[in-house]
Amino acid sequence: MKYMICVDGTEQGHKAFDFTTKLARPDDTFYLLSVIKGGQPKQDAERLMVSYEEACKQHGFPYEAMIVEGADPKEAICTMVDKYDIDTLVLGTRGRSGIKKVLLGSVSAYCVTRAGCDVLVAK
Repeated sequence: MKYMICVDGTEQGHKAFDFTTKLARPDDTFYLLSVIKGGQPKQDAERLMVSYEEACKQHGFPYEAMIVEGADPKEAICTMVDKYDIDTLVLGTRGRSGIKKVLLGSVSAYCVTRAGCDVLVAK
């Protein structure tokens, strides 16, 4: 099975990774994805990705790490799901509600409705 895990340095992203390590079997492959909005330093994403790569090695999971720059996160995630023919997308949620969700949108809600695979949302 191919899991795409969205990691962004937040507690929710870490929970998504942890959840997947508990769910996955040894022969499953992890596709680690970090999407950088314009103006964010790429070095931060690279350092973050190295830590997740090390964790994959420690757990014994084959992996591929990807950083996408300057894209809308929700659209980039769905595009990468299709590109890599992912079986399950795992991402965190910040738990926004009400007006914040309406104004800021919800990456997880967008992906649940538009990703071409099963989606697991870690809280």
